[in-house]
Amino acid sequence: FDQKLDMIAELEDLLGTEVDIVDLEGADPYFIHQLLLNKVLIFEKDLNRRVEFEVKSRRMYFDMLPFYNLYHAQAMKRLERR
Repeated sequence: FDQKLDMIAELEDLLGTEVDIVDLEGADPYFIHQLLLNKVLIFEKDLNRRVEFEVKSRRMYFDMLPFYNLYHAQAMKRLERR
């Protein structure tokens, strides 16, 4: 955790903006899907590992999509009632 905070502080100093570091291995499929839609790949150490991760993540997202859609629809109904 301290290493993560040190990396965040160093990156913020270098970039002059707020930074957050997320471990994608444990991230929510919806979050990863949004990231993959908007990604700008800066560095790639292992092409095969990245592709495997992206394929696995997209499969998980599309498996969960009906639940995300239901959740979103229910949230919109609750907002409309206010």
